[in-house]
Amino acid sequence: MPVLEKVHSDLLPPQIKKHWGLKKGEEVYLKVIRTSEIVQIKRKMHERMGLTHAEMDIAADLGLIARDQFWHWTPESQAQMRQAEADMQAGRYDSFESVDELLADLDDDQ
Repeated sequence: MPVLEKVHSDLLPPQIKKHWGLKKGEEVYLKVIRTSEIVQIKRKMHERMGLTHAEMDIAADLGLIARDQFWHWTPESQAQMRQAEADMQAGRYDSFESVDELLADLDDDQ
């Protein structure tokens, strides 16, 4: 998971130094995320496995997901999405022309 590392501002690109107002020789702490962690998060997202909260934080920091969409990336939500896709592919669904038709079908099932 991410770690904080002390970095001399001289090692940073000019646009980052300018953005943060860093002076020559100034030391800053940066949150460092290993490339392997990013690869693992992207793989889990692609495979729809769900992410831990720490992984969601990293994904949000990287701009991969929005913070208000964390609920979608939980393991439980992703399992429900996979099940819904399997049901669709297997033809386990009904189509309706209108809401009234849907409600009538629900009434018939009771």
